[in-house]
Amino acid sequence: MPFKILKFNLKNLRKCFSNEHVSSEFLDRNSRIDYLLGYLKELQCKTILVEEEYIEGGYLDDFSQYYVKCFRPYDRFCKRIHFFSNSFNKKQFDSLIEDKLSRQQEKRIISNYLGCIAAKPLPEALIGRTLLKTYPSENGRRNFPCVSNYTANIFGLGVTLKSLPFQEQDTVIAACATTALWTAFQKCSQLFGTESPTPAKITQYATSHFVTSRPIPSHGLNVYQICEAIREVNLEPEVFRVTPRTPLASLMYAYMHSGVPIILGLDIERRGMHAVTLSGYSIEKSKVLQKEVHPNYSGYNLKGLYISKFYAHDDQIGPFSRLKILSGETVERNSQSVEYPLRFLGSWKDDNGNQLLMDPVVVIIPVYHKIRVNFFEVVKWTRRIDNFFASIGWAEPTGPLKIEWNVFLTTVNELKTELWQSRGNSSIYKNLLTESHPRFIWRIQSYYGKKPLFEIFADATDMARSFFIYKVWFSNREFGKFIGSLMSITNWRRAVESYLSTKFLELLERDCVK
Repeated sequence: MPFKILKFNLKNLRKCFSNEHVSSEFLDRNSRIDYLLGYLKELQCKTILVEEEYIEGGYLDDFSQYYVKCFRPYDRFCKRIHFFSNSFNKKQFDSLIEDKLSRQQEKRIISNYLGCIAAKPLPEALIGRTLLKTYPSENGRRNFPCVSNYTANIFGLGVTLKSLPFQEQDTVIAACATTALWTAFQKCSQLFGTESPTPAKITQYATSHFVTSRPIPSHGLNVYQICEAIREVNLEPEVFRVTPRTPLASLMYAYMHSGVPIILGLDIERRGMHAVTLSGYSIEKSKVLQKEVHPNYSGYNLKGLYISKFYAHDDQIGPFSRLKILSGETVERNSQSVEYPLRFLGSWKDDNGNQLLMDPVVVIIPVYHKIRVNFFEVVKWTRRIDNFFASIGWAEPTGPLKIEWNVFLTTVNELKTELWQSRGNSSIYKNLLTESHPRFIWRIQSYYGKKPLFEIFADATDMARSFFIYKVWFSNREFGKFIGSLMSITNWRRAVESYLSTKFLELLERDCVK
């Protein structure tokens, strides 16, 4: 029988991953399968369709690299497990294949598709390439900018869904960092046209110059090796060691907003170092954090204060695993006090079922080589403008400025698409739409009481030591006119030059509303 239809429940889900090398006891205690059960329940899964023989390209490469040379005969075929949020039986699906269903009935099956998992015929690391739908957006609260469109072909039926590929860590071919890189490269290949190598190839890339142990079987990668693998696919690694002053949530959001995946290195309580790939975030309507830096330091008034959690592809947990954000604190590590800007609470648990805290150590971002200006070089301008406003009395006597900042990376096409959709009957978008822009752009948006004031555009392809800001755009025309009325005042001009530079003053003269 080429396929079978099962009702979705834990017993049948475990049965889908069974093979001759796996004991029932192993399946019963497999935490990844339990996570998938809970995740698919939240997506309201009702039906499982199992392809009994499926050739999965990534596994086939790993098979030829390692498993085919083992004495024990491992199968070269996987199973592929499909999930649907509606109920149907084999007779109904046979009718679909035979084109005996109405287009409405066919559409109902397709529209309820939740994704698929390749089940590998191994003793462990059963979960192969996985594409599952994300959690629903909940009116824009949940955002998954790192997903892309994928098409699963089920006996000729092409079904499209938005997802980011996931797979379980295979400790023979790949450790957690390798799997995190594999996930990140899947998205980067669509963003930048770069290679998306297999885990075995990534391990080779990472260990071609610096090796601390034999590459395969793999025992893990260090930061240097992760960076080597990123360079091998013609990307550049932006590496940020997390410090008490790092505005962590805003840093990761700034790159993820444009779809760039984040590799986050974590120190998990009583478990050690681990790497995950971030794929999304949840933004609340009001602030959930007072600071996103350690409480002992002054912070920024950035978008990260509204982010309550991130979603991670964690190869030891599952896809889109929640990382709840907690405020930073001082932690004792190896007889030393370490100040963390934020902490996380996810799905990692100890033997008693208690959740384990996760502390951020390093952020690694694979970016296109032409993106030369990084987040910290851009966000300095928010602090400079805050200080400028304070110097002229626009700040409150006590407490933080009311101005909030939204800093993120984007592309010229994304910018113009957004402006085109927002233009309405207004002519204020005309110049921005018709002007030339660099391919990659940093947008620095300012808000006062949640109302937009102005926006600064910075050339992400420029050099950090140059003046990379190229435009100030007043989305609030009244504020633009107000700034224009100040341009003839000598003291105002001197203050701008002193805090923001002569070049910034020239931009204001050119771009203010006259």
